[in-house]
Amino acid sequence: ADGSKSSSLHLAVQSGHEEVAAALLASGASASPPACDVPPVFLACKIGASGSLVRSLVEADADGSVNQSIAVPGYDGTALHVAGLADNAEAVDVLLSAAGVDVAAADSKGMTPLCAVCAAPRPGCAAAAKVLLTTRPAPSVLEPLRLAVAANSPGTVEALLAAQGEDEAEAVGKAIDGEIYASAKAANVALFEATDFTDPLIFDKSDDLVASNSMVKMLAALANGGVEAETPLPSDAKDAEVATARRASMMATAAISIQCMARKRKARLIVSAKRRTQSRGGKRKKH
Repeated sequence: ADGSKSSSLHLAVQSGHEEVAAALLASGASASPPACDVPPVFLACKIGASGSLVRSLVEADADGSVNQSIAVPGYDGTALHVAGLADNAEAVDVLLSAAGVDVAAADSKGMTPLCAVCAAPRPGCAAAAKVLLTTRPAPSVLEPLRLAVAANSPGTVEALLAAQGEDEAEAVGKAIDGEIYASAKAANVALFEATDFTDPLIFDKSDDLVASNSMVKMLAALANGGVEAETPLPSDAKDAEVATARRASMMATAAISIQCMARKRKARLIVSAKRRTQSRGGKRKKH
């Protein structure tokens, strides 16, 4: 390791030189240099390195970094937390297959890798969540679902709903009917009200509002047996209002255009009539 607390292995991983990293490991380079704050496997997971490199790093340090938990800037929790929050599904899959991996390890906020991934704000980490949901015994999706809804991540919500077990379906259904759908709808209204409506002919939805609309509609189809699915969102009503305003504006513009054309035609007729009169008057004077 050098003064920056990065070893040659760190530099190879960070630069994406996976063949160099593999060669260093084969020559005996430490997969967990003691003078470095961040184990190379954490770095590999964060930057989206391939599963093969992550596997090599894990196998080279089988007793060290898989369940090691660190809390340094940019990293929090285990390598599984880091891979999940980078939405590095390939790395998550490799880590889950490592001997003795602790899928319930907590980060500094007390969150498991699945909960941390589900709490990631939009666009979320749906790919990593799907892999984490394959662990056995199957994890509960109720708390992760609450976190994903609060994070406005419809892709993660969809993955959680698809993975829920039959034994949890009733509890999840009750939660959606209750506080989960209510909180999603309240957040949707807040995002809608924060939109700039200065121009009555423009409804420029933010990415957050678009995601929220998608999620609320997804949950509405499940809430109260789908009854809520018939209730329009504020965005739907605004879309209709803007469409009506645009049609009215187009009609008004067309009417003004027609009036201008009529006035121009009338003016041309008047000018033509004057010219004809002048022409006839000139001819009479010559005679």
